[in-house]
Amino acid sequence: MPFPIFDFRKDHKNLIVTPELRSRFLYMPSGVKTNLRDKAAAHFHDLGYEIFLIMQGRVRGIIGDEEGILEAGQLCIAAPYQPHAFEVIGDEDVVMYLSVTPHIQPTHSFVDSSGVRLPHRFAPNSAYDLPNEDGFSTEELLHEMTNITGGIYSSLKEFQGQQKLKVDEILGFLSSGKPSDETESFRSDLYDEMRPIYEKIFELTDIWNKLAPKLSSRE
Repeated sequence: MPFPIFDFRKDHKNLIVTPELRSRFLYMPSGVKTNLRDKAAAHFHDLGYEIFLIMQGRVRGIIGDEEGILEAGQLCIAAPYQPHAFEVIGDEDVVMYLSVTPHIQPTHSFVDSSGVRLPHRFAPNSAYDLPNEDGFSTEELLHEMTNITGGIYSSLKEFQGQQKLKVDEILGFLSSGKPSDETESFRSDLYDEMRPIYEKIFELTDIWNKLAPKLSSRE
């Protein structure tokens, strides 16, 4: 069975949605004007970097206080807390590839025209082309979030103790002037002990992204 293949000319949707990454092809019709200098027209991401790659057409964009024009084949990046907005230039419709990493609810943050931050906006799963019903109850997700958080806390405490021992040994090798390959096994050990912590954090974020839309009767 072949792996999935997406085509920017027709797959105008979210392609992957995980705690680590959300990406999509976004279609923007020509003829829609945006006041890029109005702070309320932009949004930003508290925790995520967003990459914009123009596949078709041309756009004018603003990131922070800087403005630029991109055409097909060009890319720009918005860092966390950098407001950004785009509008189509010319008569050709635009398709852009965008990705946000990490993907954590609330994924978008906004300010009003005077720059005052607005209340958080938590989006339903359908906003990301996911089913709103995921088979988990609010109660189940709350309990699972607590369990995973406890696991992260325990893992961090264990890692902290092992880390200090290994760091002391590495510092001993470095100060003695021994060959650097003496530290390679310690480097591998540190990574092997650190990796599960990141995996648990991704698990926690996945639970949170499922839970957040359920904690409102309006979603």
